[in-house]
Amino acid sequence: MEKTLTKITTVEAICFMIISTLDRTILNLPQPILSLCGSSSLLNISFISLISFIFTLIILKLYKNFTNYDIVDISEFVGGKLLKRVVAIIICIYLIAFSSFLIRNFADVINCLYYNETTIIFLISFFIITAFISNLFGDTAIFRVNTVISIIMIISLVITSLSVIPNIVWQRIFPIFGKGINATFIAGLKNITSFNGLILVYFVCPFLSDKKDF
Repeated sequence: MEKTLTKITTVEAICFMIISTLDRTILNLPQPILSLCGSSSLLNISFISLISFIFTLIILKLYKNFTNYDIVDISEFVGGKLLKRVVAIIICIYLIAFSSFLIRNFADVINCLYYNETTIIFLISFFIITAFISNLFGDTAIFRVNTVISIIMIISLVITSLSVIPNIVWQRIFPIFGKGINATFIAGLKNITSFNGLILVYFVCPFLSDKKDF
């Protein structure tokens, strides 16, 4: 089975996970965080980033003895065929629902900003057809194009961020707890979903050309 898998480099794997997070980060994540946390937004971002980092370290530790398997294979090892089917179904439902949400949200943004006279169904269909055609070229082409796009997006974000630094008023981070500790650390914990692209960690290991880089 492993011989049939497309092998990817570490950079391609990293970009594969980054791209699943960047779109949401750019389009609709900043506004909800600012609305919920106010001036403590930076503190909230640091908090959820730290939790996500710790969670990722735990995943890597648990995966240490399963470097050739994805989460579905591990489920079969732990609980047999039944658990494997349950986990596979849950993951499929989640990925389909999440992808549908992202496509609809992205189409809404494009529709509002640029093509407000175009029906939303047309824009959604365009993205779905594009994804379908892309898959016809195979996994290797998708991973390589994804790597190029990810790098371009990261460079664009860095340039954009640097360009707005002169307009930043640092005093606006005070009060440091913004709308309160509850909003920053408890209610704000839901912002950790911005790292849901980390779910790909559960699948990427068997594809790595060099397992020790996992």
